Amino acid sequence: MTVETDVREHWDRRALRLGQRPSATGWGGHLRRIEAREILRAVPSVGRILDVGCGNAYILNQLVRPLGERRLIGLDLSSEMLRLARDRLRGSADLVEASATLLPFRSSSLECLYSIRTIIFIPKSTRDVAIGEATRVLKSAGLLALIECTVEGIRNLNGLRRRLGIPDLSENPRYFFEQERLEAALRKTGSHILGRTHFPITSILEKVFYPKIAWIRGSAKLFSLIYRLTYPVDRIVCRHFPIIGFDVVYVARRA
Repeated sequence: MTVETDVREHWDRRALRLGQRPSATGWGGHLRRIEAREILRAVPSVGRILDVGCGNAYILNQLVRPLGERRLIGLDLSSEMLRLARDRLRGSADLVEASATLLPFRSSSLECLYSIRTIIFIPKSTRDVAIGEATRVLKSAGLLALIECTVEGIRNLNGLRRRLGIPDLSENPRYFFEQERLEAALRKTGSHILGRTHFPITSILEKVFYPKIAWIRGSAKLFSLIYRLTYPVDRIVCRHFPIIGFDVVYVARRA
């Protein structure tokens, strides 16, 4: 079985088990909502926008509602995820079954591409290929937005979890990026990194404190409210706070 087949079957199973839930392609609804806001900040209001690893289109669907002349495209390996995306979007986006390492689009044909924790499921030997493909299909000055998990972030979070007696999150290198390597791959394609955003407060709440009280009835709704309140503050704190965010949002522009 190839890695690509393994990944496709993994997401097919999650699609069948979790359906339209935000957590079908993420760690939890709280962080997924924040990720949606970050993508909405990054993408332009006009042009062709591609979601690489669109899953059940939870994020892509957020782009349908805002005003603008966008042509939305979702791409995924999983036929089951695309089935869910089709049901959710009801024709408001084009959907393509393909790999991130071989995008079926002409060079310089898109205004924007974004991807959320998709490249980490690609073997390390071909991750640079996927980043190169993402850059290839962008027009000059096109925008690239990536949300990825980092090794540095999970190690810091695990240090806090140990202090509270919570088991470590897996540091399996298959699922996390070394920040320096990801940035080097972006620079290699000629992309200029416009900004990096970490979420230390949100990550600590989600991965350290929430597990301690998740069993209490109503805790999910309580934390959802806390996340909404802390999100604006977190964006400001991230400029000065030590980097312990679990996810990192990169926004880059093709040269």
